[in-house]
Amino acid sequence: MNNRKKSAGKDYLMVKIPTWLPPVEELANPANLEPDRLRIVIHQCFLCWLAAAKSKSKKKAHFIVDGYFPLYSVILRQVATDRYSEYLALLIKHGVLERKTNYEGGANYLIGVHSQLYRWRQPDNVSGPLRFRDEKVTQYKIIKAVLKTRDRYRLEDVDITGKKKLLPIHQTLKQYIMDTTIDMEHAADIERARDPNFGTDSYAELDFLHLQTVCNGDTHWVKVDDFGERLHSHITNLPKRFRPAIRFKGYEDTPLVCIDLKCSQPYFSSILTTGKIFDELLPEFYPMSKLINELSMQPDYVHYRHLCERGKFNSFLATIRGVDSAVAKIEFFKAVIYSKRKISPADAAMRNEFKRFFPGVFKFFMSAKRLTEIDLPELQHIIKETKGKYRASNNSHKILPCLLQRLESRTVQLIAEKLIAGGLTPYLTIHDAFLVLPEHVEQAVDIINATFNELGVNPPALHIKNLADN
Repeated sequence: MNNRKKSAGKDYLMVKIPTWLPPVEELANPANLEPDRLRIVIHQCFLCWLAAAKSKSKKKAHFIVDGYFPLYSVILRQVATDRYSEYLALLIKHGVLERKTNYEGGANYLIGVHSQLYRWRQPDNVSGPLRFRDEKVTQYKIIKAVLKTRDRYRLEDVDITGKKKLLPIHQTLKQYIMDTTIDMEHAADIERARDPNFGTDSYAELDFLHLQTVCNGDTHWVKVDDFGERLHSHITNLPKRFRPAIRFKGYEDTPLVCIDLKCSQPYFSSILTTGKIFDELLPEFYPMSKLINELSMQPDYVHYRHLCERGKFNSFLATIRGVDSAVAKIEFFKAVIYSKRKISPADAAMRNEFKRFFPGVFKFFMSAKRLTEIDLPELQHIIKETKGKYRASNNSHKILPCLLQRLESRTVQLIAEKLIAGGLTPYLTIHDAFLVLPEHVEQAVDIINATFNELGVNPPALHIKNLADN
C-alpha cells in the first residue's frame, strides 16, 4: 500500500460512465477484458465528448456535428495498452458508441489530428440529455498509467498549446494554476441556487460536468494567445459564477478575494497619451504616435479619461442609453471597440451616442481602424489573413482591441512580477483581475497602484470582492 501511494499518489480515480450502461463487469468479463481498463476508455470518451460539446472553436464545429467527438488514439494506447481498439470494438458492439465512417465505409478522421469521430448511442427507451454516473477505478497499474499520461501532457502543454511561448512569469503563474482545486460542495450550492432542477434528471449543465473534470485533474491546459497576449487556462475558462469555489491547495477552507480593474479596456485606452505607457509597453504600435498625440489634444478626451479612471465610464454610458451598466458595456464593445467601420443599424445607437459625447476619442478609434499592415508591419499577421479563403481580407478593425488587450496583459505581467517579489503568493490572474488570499489584499492593492504610478499614470478604480460573500 505504501508503494502504491508513493508511485500513483491516489488509491482510486473517479470516472464518468453513462447511466444507461449495465455494470461494466458484465461487458468486460465475457470479452476477457479488464473492467477498470474499460472504465478508463469510457471516461476518455466522456472527456472528449465534453471538450467537443463545450468547444467555442468554429473550425472544430465545422467538422464535429451530430454529436460526434474526436477520440485521440495516442492517449487511448497509453492508458489502455495496445488492446485499446478491442475496448472500443466492445463498446460499438454493445451499442454504447457509434463510429463515423466515410462514404466508402472506412474510418473518418478529424482533419489535422489523428482522431477518429465517435458519438454516444442512447437506448431507444432513454430520452433527454446525456447523463453519467460516478465509478471508481482501483487497479494500481491502471491508475499509474493514467497519472503518468496526465503528467506527461501537463509538461507538454508549454510547447503544444497556444501561439506564443510561455514567458518565465507565465511559467510561474502556470504553477499557481496547477495548484488550484475546486470546492465542489460550494459549487453545488451555487448551481442549486441558480437552477432549481440541479440534482434532478432534468439538469444537464455541461459547465458543472466540466468543473468536475477540473477538480479531478482531468482537464488542464495553459496557453498565451498571440492576439492580446492573454494568459488562458482551464481556470480562466470557468464560468464566472464558479469563482467563489476556487481554492488553492493547502488553503482549501479559504475563499479568495477578487481585485478587479474597473472599466479596464476603456481605462487603458484613456491613458495612452500619458506617462510611459505607450513608449515602454507598446513598441510595435509606435507608428501610431501621431494619432496618439492628436488624441491628447482633444477636449473631450479629458472627460473620457476622468470617467475611465474613476471607473464610471460604463455607468455613464448606461445613463445616456437608458440601459443597465452590463448591457451598456456589451453594446460599447460591440459597436465601438470590436466593430468594423461599418456596423448594423442595431449597433448604431450606441456608436452615435458615444460619438456625440466623445467625438475626439471616436475619431482616434476610427483612425486606428483605417490603418493597414503597411502602417503597422509588426501586426501584419493580425491585419492580413494568411490562411483560408479570406486571406486577402483587411482586418484593420482588430488593431484597436489588439492594442488594448496587449497593454492590459503587459501591465498585468508587471504587477504579477511585483506580487511575486513581495511574497504575495499564490494568486491567480484572470485577464484584468487578480484572485488573492484574504491576508494579501491590502498589500496587493498597494502594489497595483504603485505599478501604475511608476508608469506615470493615475491608477484605475478597483473593485474588491470577497468571494466568500457569494
